[in-house]
Amino acid sequence: MVTLRPIRQLAAATHEANPLNTAQSEICEQCRRVIYLEQQIRVERERFKVVIENVSCGVMLLDVQANILYANRYVSDALGYTLQEITEHNAFYFTHPKETRLQRVLFGKTLDQPGQLRDRGYARFRSKRGVWMLFGIRALNLLDDPNVGVIIAFVNDESSQMSRYLSNGNDE
Repeated sequence: MVTLRPIRQLAAATHEANPLNTAQSEICEQCRRVIYLEQQIRVERERFKVVIENVSCGVMLLDVQANILYANRYVSDALGYTLQEITEHNAFYFTHPKETRLQRVLFGKTLDQPGQLRDRGYARFRSKRGVWMLFGIRALNLLDDPNVGVIIAFVNDESSQMSRYLSNGNDE
């Protein structure tokens, strides 16, 4: 981890050697500030990563074509795929063939409503073992946000509700 102590010592020594050079001293102060902010960003990024990796729901980041850019450990553990295997595919790759069309329509509605958290209902995803699992899905379109630029999909394993889901006309 970068510490500011050596930079402060260097800045103080520079200022003592040439106290009239205030421009140089201001530059040193700006450098310290930039280094401090970069350090804070790294710390916040690590905190965020720990939270996302350990949260009790699935989080996937999707681009405008529904390509999976990121999936947290929950998604990987539930489906049995490695994170790399998940991010090599489009979200519809995992969707049950009878539900792909509906999921595409719902994804289109998510695209049409930036900034709104949408409940996209349920979808069956194929696990690596070939078993269909039921997931509840909510999506937040942040494509227009220059600091984010993705769609965030929150998924929960609802496989315990599969028989009820299938009895409501969502047959295999």
